[in-house]
Amino acid sequence: MEPMGNVSLNHTLCPGISEFVWPSSSDKELATMMAPLAGAVDGVLCGHSGIPFARLIPGSEQGDTRLWLNAGVIGMPANDGTRRVWYALLEPSQDGLKISLRSFNYDAEGAANSILAHTNLVRGYADALKTGIWPSHDILPVEEAMASGVAIRDKEHFWPNPPTKTRTLWPLVLVASGLAAVAAVALARRKQ
Repeated sequence: MEPMGNVSLNHTLCPGISEFVWPSSSDKELATMMAPLAGAVDGVLCGHSGIPFARLIPGSEQGDTRLWLNAGVIGMPANDGTRRVWYALLEPSQDGLKISLRSFNYDAEGAANSILAHTNLVRGYADALKTGIWPSHDILPVEEAMASGVAIRDKEHFWPNPPTKTRTLWPLVLVASGLAAVAAVALARRKQ
């Protein structure tokens, strides 16, 4: 895990590959996973679970917050009954950081047919591309299982007053970590 400035880009921070972080994960769980990075980073951008969400985790000092951002997955729908796939757009300003979780449509039928053309690949993933519903729900917490098939809306979040070095100038970054992708767009501050 190499921090980029003071934001760590990871596929996952879970201790095991079969563990996941979900929108229903508690602030305490997220803070525990971020603890080894304390002092080194102010936020985590990751994937692994496939359901997009952003959360501000209270820090140790009043007004101190850390960002946890799961951008979703470019290669698999979010189990919301749509074929859309997800990414995150980060736009810094003098007042903070705007975080947009956005979806887009693609040729899901063509991608599914490519999977089906190979007899050694799992059909369930092709079906998921077509239906937007994952082939298995056994790993899902109750909250996410109950939300299966419910369309997720594009969302915007705002991280007010992140640490100064986070707000200055972000490089243009497209990070693909497994199937997760995070897009960060940098905008320079205008000289006054």
